[in-house]
Amino acid sequence: MKSTTLRRAAALTAGAALALGVAVAGPAAQAAPIAKPVGADPSPAAVGAAYLAKQPGADGIIVSHSEYLGTQYDTPSPGITIDAALSLDAVGGQAATVAKMATGVEASTYPTGSAGGAAKFAAFEYALGRTGAALNAAVTKANGAIATSGVYAGRLENAPGATDYESPLTQAYAAKALHDAGASNAAIALDFLLDQQCAAGFFRSDFSDKDADNQSCDPADPDGSLPSVDYTAFAVLQLQDQKAAAPVAASLSKAITWLTTQQGADGSYDGNANSTGLAAWALGISGQTNAAVKAATWLRAHQLANAGSCAVFAAADNGALVVDDLGVINAKAAPMDINANSTATYATSQALPALLWAPGGAQAGETTLSVADAFVPAGSTQNVTISGAPGDTICASTGGAGTRIVLPASGTATYPLTLPAATGAVTVSTVDAGGEADSIKITGLTAAKIKAKAPKKIAQGKKFKVKATGFAPGEPVTVKYRGKTKELTANGQGVLRVKLKATKVGTSKVKVTGALSSRKDKVTVTVVK
Repeated sequence: MKSTTLRRAAALTAGAALALGVAVAGPAAQAAPIAKPVGADPSPAAVGAAYLAKQPGADGIIVSHSEYLGTQYDTPSPGITIDAALSLDAVGGQAATVAKMATGVEASTYPTGSAGGAAKFAAFEYALGRTGAALNAAVTKANGAIATSGVYAGRLENAPGATDYESPLTQAYAAKALHDAGASNAAIALDFLLDQQCAAGFFRSDFSDKDADNQSCDPADPDGSLPSVDYTAFAVLQLQDQKAAAPVAASLSKAITWLTTQQGADGSYDGNANSTGLAAWALGISGQTNAAVKAATWLRAHQLANAGSCAVFAAADNGALVVDDLGVINAKAAPMDINANSTATYATSQALPALLWAPGGAQAGETTLSVADAFVPAGSTQNVTISGAPGDTICASTGGAGTRIVLPASGTATYPLTLPAATGAVTVSTVDAGGEADSIKITGLTAAKIKAKAPKKIAQGKKFKVKATGFAPGEPVTVKYRGKTKELTANGQGVLRVKLKATKVGTSKVKVTGALSSRKDKVTVTVVK
């Protein structure tokens, strides 16, 4: 299995990569935020969106930073800006930032640069529901860049003689943009895109050479028919507004089936956040919820998430998705530099919407704390059970330094607590990556002198009061009298008051017992006629 969206482009010289301008493959799939899946935890997507929204400059454009062969490149990237804006639009909650980014791209030369850039920009504008001269110019350029005759009719290409970096990726942009525009070459652009889908269901990573007789996926040409998770997922996303057409519906079905077979046991695609994010996004909107949840869980483990005082990542990095395990390790060791942040920005741009399928707890990510017993022997060690969304980062403490806990796939972890030797309450507090705070109180008890009082004589049929002191505030107390039992609770001062009815003539005992068997007393009462 191969994923080639940017990893193949990385082999280009820096100058060529800049000329490409469309190496970053951010899908333009939704014109409105994705409906939040039932049972999902909204926190990781919201935190990721907050990180991504901070990346554009004052002009709305994200600057791409990279080092190649010892030379640093810092270049404004309308292409990455489009990817980020589309992800923010899909997640929702960042409308002003998205509008600022769109305005910035519209004012750049990107809309009419390369054929692929024009197609990408036009697809982006239609996805956001925007209009204007820049969009019109981009549509004109993209439509004019579709070959209308010859063996590769329908193919997106740059001007004759120009270096042609177009691929099934940019063809997908053109198929969407020209369809939405009602352009004259929309139908043949779509046909050519569908021809890039191989029999197994994937979309291949490159076009055939222009002089090849067969411009479709050719099993006889294995080098020209390499599978791409990224391009397959991307095609699924771009074709959403044409899925009512039978050929498109059939293509989508094959693509989704293939994607489900390529997912790793850990939920990822090649252990790479970019590919995993695109695939999960495509799977999620196609109704493959289980696969999307599995991928989102893997992605969440590759999101830099601080919680409360358990801040292992730099504040500026919080919420970013990094490409792989090494990215997490490096970000823990030191704040991301501009190059690492640029890589994380790209990963977040592609993978952010997939986090919408991050599984939640019983209440969609709500964290709950529980203990077997809230009143236990002083000096004992107890486990606080923390339940919530799988992959959520929790910071637990008793007032001092916090302990960082990442909830496993089960959504449940334990926090061990050793209580002081003296009687007293300890509060365990938690805060998760989304800012939700919870707490639970555990009281350690030692032997205590419990004193119970009641009238010595009571007339039969009358009610009488029993008072017991010496309990801890809120301590559960069991009261037994003449074979009947009541489970009660001491008040805030550690006092228990209860009314009992004198039903039978004779002498008997009222017994009161606290949370520990050693914390008890009894009082004798006599019922008379």
